[in-house]
Amino acid sequence: MGRRKSKFKWYLLLVIVLLVMFIVYYCFFYLRGYVPKLEVMEDKVSISNYYIYGTNLSMEGVLDNIDTNYDDIDLVLYNGDFYENDVDIIKGDRDIKFSFGDEINKGLSLENIDNGVYYLFIRVCYNDEEGNCNYNYYVLDNETGYDENVYYTVSNTNKKIVINSSNDYGTMMFEVSDNNNEDIYDIVIDPGHGGIDSGTVSSDGVYVEKDLTMKMSRIIYDRLTDRGLKVRLTREEDSLDDDEYFEEYNVSGVDYVGRAVIPRDVGAKYVFSIHLNGLDGVSSTRGLEIYTARGINYDFVEGLVNDILDKTDMVTSSKETYKVSDGVYTHNFTDSEVMNALAGYDNRDYERYDVSTNSNYLYMIRETGGIVTGAYIDDRNEEVGSNPYYDSNIGVEAYLLELGYLSNSRDLDYIVNNMEEYGNVIADYIADYILS
Repeated sequence: MGRRKSKFKWYLLLVIVLLVMFIVYYCFFYLRGYVPKLEVMEDKVSISNYYIYGTNLSMEGVLDNIDTNYDDIDLVLYNGDFYENDVDIIKGDRDIKFSFGDEINKGLSLENIDNGVYYLFIRVCYNDEEGNCNYNYYVLDNETGYDENVYYTVSNTNKKIVINSSNDYGTMMFEVSDNNNEDIYDIVIDPGHGGIDSGTVSSDGVYVEKDLTMKMSRIIYDRLTDRGLKVRLTREEDSLDDDEYFEEYNVSGVDYVGRAVIPRDVGAKYVFSIHLNGLDGVSSTRGLEIYTARGINYDFVEGLVNDILDKTDMVTSSKETYKVSDGVYTHNFTDSEVMNALAGYDNRDYERYDVSTNSNYLYMIRETGGIVTGAYIDDRNEEVGSNPYYDSNIGVEAYLLELGYLSNSRDLDYIVNNMEEYGNVIADYIADYILS
């Protein structure tokens, strides 16, 4: 009888020890976020370019010394589970080049990634004779010089994503956590002109662009805020006297952030600069013109134009220069405009900027997009000021909206008498797109 009790005690002790070991294993490996180690290949993917424009990350890379007779290839985020992302591939004899395509505002969406650490790999599948996939994993070696970036998602998910390569693999990774920075915004609305800069004036001299853009921007601001988005205006109604100029960039001695610097300064994903057109002595030209960066996917802006046409009495402009589609325009510097700009700097005795045909002509698009849109206002000319984000690889997706012509009586009448309707249509489309 004593032997049975002794044997039972040993069994009980063994069960308790095993249970404790299981609890320790579970707490250490699972509750602490243990991720099983992947075996990676010796060769690495060289990342030559990566950037964020709007809410999407794009990158380009090349992998040498690879058997190109693979069956599948993708980019994966790995945290114990795998999250696959399709990439565009150009296949060579012994190498592959990959990217997310040519559209700067499309790529890997950063908006719906849960908290945690995610390692990035190129994953290549080779099927065996039974059709089973054997995977090779390749490290993403960041050779861009942009070693670490911080991105903040739209406030309905409100995440902070740190992008670096600080891990044992030496591969690019995301560290995703809750955002506790209250000074981050989703959208910046820029009421065009202001202060001494009145913009265009209606033919009868009654209406001034700077006042109407402020009223329209406030309508859009209020509607977007009501929809749950965090919105920042570049200027308030009473922020500038009639003899003051709103600096475009950060200028020494001026105690505010320049209008083109604000969007990146507050971590915005989108900026909409609100304007009204006008032509001296011409009253027949009318309609909507929305200007964009070059190389984007135009689905959003073309959808906005169509929504305005469907729900308001506004029409699209008949202007053909720089036209992409009805109501949509893209204007980079032309060769002649580059020469004129350089000559202008010489005439002012400024040091020449690195302006090129890769630079967007409109500064509220160019300078808010960093390297993606060809920003170039560094600190070489103190009189102009500086854009501290001119060489950033995080860009704000920018649109400049010319909402009609004050020199046209039909546009003027609609804008003045239906401003709230017009602004709410614009705001609702933006909110539906961002929050969907």
